[in-house]
Amino acid sequence: MRKTIQTMDGVVFVAGKSKECTNSSCTHFGKHYYATSVLKYSLPYSTYGLDVLAFIGWQHEHEHQQLVEIQRSLKRRGVEINESNVGKLYRQFLALLGGTLAHTQEKLAATAAEHGGVVFVAGKSKECTNSSCTHFGKHYYATSVLKYSLPYSTYGLDVLAFIGWQHEHEHQQLVEIQRSLKRRGVEINESNVGKLYRQFLALLGGTLAHTQEKLAATAAEHGGLIWAIDALQPEGHGTLLYVLYEVLSGTPVSAIQLPQAQGQQLIEWLQPYQKLRYKVLATLSDGESAIIAAMNSSWPDAPHQRCQAHFLSNLSEAVLPLDTKLRQQLKADLDGMPKVPEFSERPQGPGSEQQQDSLPFFQESPICHET
Repeated sequence: MRKTIQTMDGVVFVAGKSKECTNSSCTHFGKHYYATSVLKYSLPYSTYGLDVLAFIGWQHEHEHQQLVEIQRSLKRRGVEINESNVGKLYRQFLALLGGTLAHTQEKLAATAAEHGGVVFVAGKSKECTNSSCTHFGKHYYATSVLKYSLPYSTYGLDVLAFIGWQHEHEHQQLVEIQRSLKRRGVEINESNVGKLYRQFLALLGGTLAHTQEKLAATAAEHGGLIWAIDALQPEGHGTLLYVLYEVLSGTPVSAIQLPQAQGQQLIEWLQPYQKLRYKVLATLSDGESAIIAAMNSSWPDAPHQRCQAHFLSNLSEAVLPLDTKLRQQLKADLDGMPKVPEFSERPQGPGSEQQQDSLPFFQESPICHET
């Protein structure tokens, strides 16, 4: 679980890992429980901090302010909220007050005693407070969380390592890896297995020394390199992962995570690879203008080509609905036809067994013309 919450002191990013009940004799065996330490900051499924709830409750109960007045006060303090949500949070505040009663605490204590404790992972971003810095006020991702997963990813680094090992060393296909992960309790589809494998390659490319050797061998064989950039979205939304790879050898070299394509940041990222001694034969990317501008700026003498896979994919968008309609019509027309008999279903004569493997189903014969 991860979310960004609004507090009276600004925006805070929190993350937590739920724990599963492993007591096989328990009626809740296998059930997942919410990460309790996240509740220090906000209620489950809420994007507002507990201090916002406390402010609303105090203003309404002690200052006798109306909900619309409280909403205006919160907006002046930088909390984006409408009057309707102020009302919902006030009702949550009243429900929390009920939780302080003694019998409620006894129930919670009994539940904790029955099911055990909770394991969680949480990270808080830091803000640059150096007013002379060009990044003053910018929030940075909690680096300790990166020990467990990549930014904006809901899969652990151990899942990436498992996918990479199974594909590279066990030579398993992505669909086989997906089935293995599901048997281990990891909910994932084949598409996301592919995305995580590409992330694995990007991480690997930044750590292996022989990447330079691969580039040198490719340049020696082909007279140069072809650079390509592809943008991945692991979760289907949010921050993009830009991967730089060499096309001829298929070698991933570097990756950078950005909220959106920004030419200057991409140029700065490509600077170390621009200085490599190898000749650049061409560059390759999709139609994203920022990527094209960055590659043309980094390698101005190399011709740029749009990726054929992306280009053909764009062309197919107009054809796909017509193709789908045609396939549906063909299926409706052909469903009533009898099944074509297999080779083994042909009636065989006494001596046909020996010739079965050598004769085709439709045997060619000379064409005779009557005269």
